[in-house]
Amino acid sequence: MFKEVVRGLETGDLAIVGLLAFVVAFVLVTLRVVLMKKSEREHHKNIPLHNSEDAQEESK
Repeated sequence: MFKEVVRGLETGDLAIVGLLAFVVAFVLVTLRVVLMKKSEREHHKNIPLHNSEDAQEESK
């Protein structure tokens, strides 16, 4: 019964909207990474390597 309900739904437009939203988000994230400054990239690259003491010292 559930399969019949799902088949009856016309989701063609919703699928297109979802795909477009995904593509737009992917392009925006990619542009953000490509246009990121080198210093900011280095900071983000090293985040997992910082222990809590280093992170607290840098925030002061």
